[in-house]
Amino acid sequence: MFNRGTEMYEWHVRFSKTEKIGSQLSCEVNEATVLAADEEEVRQIMAEERPGWDINEIKRGESIDDDA
Repeated sequence: MFNRGTEMYEWHVRFSKTEKIGSQLSCEVNEATVLAADEEEVRQIMAEERPGWDINEIKRGESIDDDA
């Protein structure tokens, strides 16, 4: 599953989508955990999984040991 030699991390992502409905604004905010090597990969994954959503925050979490 993981590329050998590439350290993988849990990334904590907060993302949102704002829509105007008539004279009202609707904002939906979600959080996800993504397994990736770097922030660029996280952004690519999120763009594929949630197109049209804005990434508000990305925090790198624990390193994932692929030998476990």
